[in-house]
Amino acid sequence: MKKITNASYTVEAVLIMNITIFIIVAIIYMGFYLYDYNRIWANTDIIIQKSNELIRKEADIISGKINYNFLNNRLIYWRFLEVSYNLKHVINDFAIDEIGKGLFITKVNSVLSEVSNKKITIKIAAHSQIPFMEVKKLFLSDYSIATVIEIEKNIYDPTEFIRNYDAVKKMAGNIDGIDKNLRGLQKLLEKVGE
Repeated sequence: MKKITNASYTVEAVLIMNITIFIIVAIIYMGFYLYDYNRIWANTDIIIQKSNELIRKEADIISGKINYNFLNNRLIYWRFLEVSYNLKHVINDFAIDEIGKGLFITKVNSVLSEVSNKKITIKIAAHSQIPFMEVKKLFLSDYSIATVIEIEKNIYDPTEFIRNYDAVKKMAGNIDGIDKNLRGLQKLLEKVGE
């Protein structure tokens, strides 16, 4: 006697496995996308920190070595001068080299950096390359996964502020009546520091 079995289990398993595999692939690509997005932010933060050191201390952007001769010989009001074209070019080249490191599915299309003595702005345009159209639908409705990030940070140098304050205090110490104003300024700074 032959036993007859139903094939409904096989058909159901085929349908469920297709959906399960699709969901697993979508989750994996979502993880890649989120990793790349966070990696771009982290790389941009590193670029801004190193650029900040380059502008403030004339440090080498890759190794971080500080040029102390430059620091000792620079003018007291250097912050009012424009950042040189050479420094802007070094920062932009460094940003282009560093921003795409360690990315899985994202390709960086453009990097634009704007640099002054007071702030650094980096704009990044990137595009994630996901091969499955159905997985792309999960991310955005227009099927393109473009990422535009703009980070702007101010350059703050507390040691330079103290240096300038000491220089002004020494110059102002020779002027009559300035002690009263300096004491008022010192009280104000102490209140701000609390």
